[in-house]
Amino acid sequence: MTATPTDLTLVDAPDAGSSLAITTLTELPRDLGVLLLAMGMVGVAAPGVPGTPALLAACVVLWPEGFGWLEHRFARRFPRAHRSSLNQVTRFHRDVERRYPSCPRLN
Repeated sequence: MTATPTDLTLVDAPDAGSSLAITTLTELPRDLGVLLLAMGMVGVAAPGVPGTPALLAACVVLWPEGFGWLEHRFARRFPRAHRSSLNQVTRFHRDVERRYPSCPRLN
């Protein structure tokens, strides 16, 4: 039996009540945007590692006024891929928060 795309479910999808559940990339913290930017730059420099999606996500996180239209267009045109990418970024955010808990910020 082969799995069709409609049969696949996201096992690690965040629940709606979670504090880390996001609906748009603009809700992510800027720290994660910087990490996405670094991942994208490594992906562009290293052969075989796709860096463009991480660079685009970093642009949306770090400059939502300039690149917010990109996310809205992607969500409208490819809703399933948008939802899947948000789940992936949310899992990455959860992992970063679990490994490096937020420390109080100084003003």
